[in-house]
Amino acid sequence: MPEDEDVLEDFGFNNVLFGEDRTYLLGVYGGLYLSGKFLAEDIHEWRIGGILVDKIKEFYYSIAENSRGQYFPWFLKNFYVQERPMTKDEAQKKLVATFDDKARPYLDIEDRNKTARDLKPEAKETSYYLLAEILLRISPNPIERNWYSFGFVTCRGQGEESMLVDLYQLLLTESDGSFFYEFHNRRRGVVQPVTFTQFWKAYEAGTLIQLMDSRELKELRSRLPFLEGFLSVPPACPRPSVWSLKQFLEISDPIDHPPIPSVNVDYGFINCRTFEETCTLMEIYGKVLKTANPLELHQACVAGDLFQFASGYVRMEERWRSLIRNFYPLKEVVGSELGQELRSELGSEADKDFAGLPSLLSRL
Repeated sequence: MPEDEDVLEDFGFNNVLFGEDRTYLLGVYGGLYLSGKFLAEDIHEWRIGGILVDKIKEFYYSIAENSRGQYFPWFLKNFYVQERPMTKDEAQKKLVATFDDKARPYLDIEDRNKTARDLKPEAKETSYYLLAEILLRISPNPIERNWYSFGFVTCRGQGEESMLVDLYQLLLTESDGSFFYEFHNRRRGVVQPVTFTQFWKAYEAGTLIQLMDSRELKELRSRLPFLEGFLSVPPACPRPSVWSLKQFLEISDPIDHPPIPSVNVDYGFINCRTFEETCTLMEIYGKVLKTANPLELHQACVAGDLFQFASGYVRMEERWRSLIRNFYPLKEVVGSELGQELRSELGSEADKDFAGLPSLLSRL
């Protein structure tokens, strides 16, 4: 996907609001290049001359209909992407306006003329941003608070993130008759969505799982093994710091987005004296979390066994031992922080050993 601002503006990518549609637009151009019939200079001249759309149609119409793929049929329905170049600022304003247009009718009447920042309490504002993204079938960016707060941080890859978007869409929105709703309602029956007020209050109280189950969504949400433990904790309460570690790794920008204090202390980043050492730790944890249970990693953290645990997933060098060390184990660390699903795996002996607070920072 192009990132250059001039390319995004000149070739219509800023006119496309959603990631899936951007992929289709890229596929249209990809077909031109892969044909081997055109040079970059040709496409540049078409754009400058205002005949790009005509040339794209001419090329694809020269191909047998059953061989044109899916990108061109999408293009025929979305000529607006080439109407005029749109700057990044214009694209962002259009996106915000689209968010508001779709999400505002879900608010109570007294809130519909307010800006998102004026929605109180905070749980209502936070939930509104999620609603706006779900209505556009967008998963929050890891840099956003909502990626963490609504459990996307617990997902193992893009597939599970898409499933969580499906879950919130079924919970919050009515069927529009599309295959998506037809497919899911065939299994659970036709169920009315919750109101936005019910949603944000459940989020605030840590009862979103019960709300999902009340709408016959237990089977779907159970496919996300860490979601129940995560969402059952009210947002005002601390969670195991491994989830903040996972978000830090997903953002992957330690300069502009360094680890928060609990991650810094719990997972050894406080020991790093150079940028290279920070990147080394990030790479170690990234490899570990590709296959390891995050809550088992957190258990190793509070037991002071990070080096040994990581050795089960990565070939560790002895010089990294001083990087990955922390101040655990403490005599008292909370069992509740590990979450019900991990405690049941560890058994009663673990409950004796782990009983205190979610991070060493909190303890200090």
